Amino acid sequence: QEVGAAGVLLAGLEPAYDTILFGFGAVAQAVAGGLIASRYPRNPIGWLFLVSSVAGAIAELAQGYGLRAAERGWPWGAELEWTELWSWLPGAFAGVLIVLLFPDGRLLDRRWRWAAWVGGIGAVLAMPGWSLSPGRGRQFVAGTNPIAVEGPVPDVLVYTGMTLFLAGWVASAVALVVRF
Repeated sequence: QEVGAAGVLLAGLEPAYDTILFGFGAVAQAVAGGLIASRYPRNPIGWLFLVSSVAGAIAELAQGYGLRAAERGWPWGAELEWTELWSWLPGAFAGVLIVLLFPDGRLLDRRWRWAAWVGGIGAVLAMPGWSLSPGRGRQFVAGTNPIAVEGPVPDVLVYTGMTLFLAGWVASAVALVVRF
């Protein structure tokens, strides 16, 4: 439902291929996650696909509503634009875990736990950095982030968090190659 609503809200506000590809990807993730979770409920990969799909759909729905709200004067537009800034990160972290745990839902061995921790800590640090950054104002229709915090803290959080988050992604990809 969220994917359909996001598609309707975003129609005409971004390139059609973006809306269509996102919708297809979110539905494919949800279907794959649902099938895996229903057949193998102890395998976390199915549940992580569902988390990723829902987080992505919420981010897109927030973006679509926020943009339409600014255009039409609806309430809560800036708040939902703000939500879109950071709400994609939990789903992206679920992607790190999916790759790290693929295909059996277990780590290659216990030594790979650090990759999950590094990616998770990075996502947790990046979320407030993204959401408080005055530099993200261009992503708002009004041109300013309504809850921006001046100073170096948001940038430090974003750069540190994204560096750790990307290190988690790279490590999970390396683990997948090693497993293969």
